[in-house]
Amino acid sequence: VSAAQKTIAEDILTHKCLTCSAAFVDFAGCFALTCGTCKCQICAWCLRDCGTSQRAHQCAARCSENALWAQRHDTTVP
Repeated sequence: VSAAQKTIAEDILTHKCLTCSAAFVDFAGCFALTCGTCKCQICAWCLRDCGTSQRAHQCAARCSENALWAQRHDTTVP
């Protein structure tokens, strides 16, 4: 049971960088994540790899996976 719990906690419930697999230990507020290891930026709503530009902030702010924003605007980020 403990092995299954560890797998769930580490592999399923932990957000990881799409480029280098480093774990995002904790985040609050902004859903534009920047990996501390490789500096890749990710939209935590849709898990889109936004490279190293500021596009993660643009995507997170207007992401169609963000239900509240999508309800208000009925559009998606390209």
